[in-house]
Amino acid sequence: MTDLATFLQGVQLPKVGCCDHERELTLAIVKFYILLRFRFYAKSLNRERASKREQLKHLKLRRCN
Repeated sequence: MTDLATFLQGVQLPKVGCCDHERELTLAIVKFYILLRFRFYAKSLNRERASKREQLKHLKLRRCN
């Protein structure tokens, strides 16, 4: 997380919007994009964990029979 913040500080991002609001709008877009990517990452981790849990459950049931 700190690596991402350090990276973003060192990069010159293109400005979006008018001169009065370009900073706020650019920050809002970057924040939205980062949060969206984190959601997808968390969703994939949860999917992998659920899949492993299901596999273990099926193995356990197979041993009991």
